[in-house]
Amino acid sequence: MKKIIAVGMLALVINGIMGCTFDTAVVHSLGKIDTDTVASLNKINNTDPKVIITDLAKWKHPVKEVFKKNHVTLVRVELTNNKTYPTFIVKSLEGISADSSDFLYSLSEKNGYWDFRITDGTRFINVYCDKTKKIITKAESNEKTMDIATIIFPEYNGVWLDVSFANQTGYYSKMNIKFLENNHAHVVLESSTDLTGTAQIVNNIYFDYNQEANFTGIDSFGNTIKAKISLYDGNVSFDYLSNDAYKGKKNIVTVGSGRFVREAEYLNVQKSMKILITKYGFVDNSKGFYIPKYEDESLYFGYEGKTDDGRYRIGVRYCRDTVIYAWYLVDPDTKEVEVENY
Repeated sequence: MKKIIAVGMLALVINGIMGCTFDTAVVHSLGKIDTDTVASLNKINNTDPKVIITDLAKWKHPVKEVFKKNHVTLVRVELTNNKTYPTFIVKSLEGISADSSDFLYSLSEKNGYWDFRITDGTRFINVYCDKTKKIITKAESNEKTMDIATIIFPEYNGVWLDVSFANQTGYYSKMNIKFLENNHAHVVLESSTDLTGTAQIVNNIYFDYNQEANFTGIDSFGNTIKAKISLYDGNVSFDYLSNDAYKGKKNIVTVGSGRFVREAEYLNVQKSMKILITKYGFVDNSKGFYIPKYEDESLYFGYEGKTDDGRYRIGVRYCRDTVIYAWYLVDPDTKEVEVENY
């Protein structure tokens, strides 16, 4: 008798017949077999024949390269549901979880966006896909569930403006996103530079199911820009990973490392900042940096989100060390301002 260990059940090859299963076998991918369960022959169930693949050297499938690339050792594959549902038994799931987006999306793509399961006998990840849209809709494990059925990437199509420059004269940064198939998007990033003119970066990038994408592009002046773009709560954020422009000091691209919003929101942020300038006598010191009436140090304005009642929270900070000067809650329609002194 040849014994084969399975996840959630025990499969045996008896007299050359494959597919007999036990529904209460102890789960061990590399451990000992529960002999008491093996002895319970009355629990054999043939309703869902299982194909078990142990000779992985001869098994030809593109998912093997994904496991190899991510340093995950594949031990065995079990196919059920008419060979359309694979369970990948691996040596260890250490470092892999339901939000390991790159790894799971690569597996999903190579598996044709069929649902699948990964387990090491202790931990598991179940992945559910939409074959039509070619996306993961949910990934669940012992620890957490990532449900992305409600995410609609095309909602983020269009132009976004960086509020880092809402109060700076002559500088701007905008991003135009157009989603393509399979969570890919065509992104054009256009920004003012430290000299005249603008710099553009055009690239196609891939968003994972955490709504994040690593962005790498070369601007009009030959600078390599690396960043992470994140979509969240109706906003887009841009965080630098590296920027060659600052090293070579050539036409520095003034892309802010912060929040991009829609044009209507951008205009309200600008309006809120202008209300503060007028109401409290801030004086323009140099292209968006200000000094208050009775201070001699430069300040800068930053948009820090909206309150529950729809007011715009503007943080005013010292340029020298970013220490807060005051927070202002502004209603751009009524021009009412509430001050929160630090």
